[in-house]
Amino acid sequence: MTGVKEHSERRLRRDDRALAVETYRDGDGTIVLQLYGEFDLASVPTFEAELARAEAELGPLVIDLSRLEFIDSTGISHLLAAHTRAEGDERKLVFLKGPPSVEKILRITGLDQILRFED
Repeated sequence: MTGVKEHSERRLRRDDRALAVETYRDGDGTIVLQLYGEFDLASVPTFEAELARAEAELGPLVIDLSRLEFIDSTGISHLLAAHTRAEGDERKLVFLKGPPSVEKILRITGLDQILRFED
């Protein structure tokens, strides 16, 4: 996705594996949250703050997991909560696939069958 217009990035911890969320609008106006690093209990405030900003805007939403290095049960539950809110709001929410280690966790938990994924 190209055409970065607005950009914000938040980091919770100082190490390189801390979750960072880059938020931008792509060329067709879709809000994209690009996740980097590790999505765990310590990173929930970072994710939720950026997601709340994105949810306050109109239009479709993409959560890009392609740069995520790790996700635990807390991260999984927050992805599912985002999906549930989007359904309740009748908002289009698409997830972009993560690396094999993240995809394996999503497959084991069955989220790969619940969340809407695109390549």
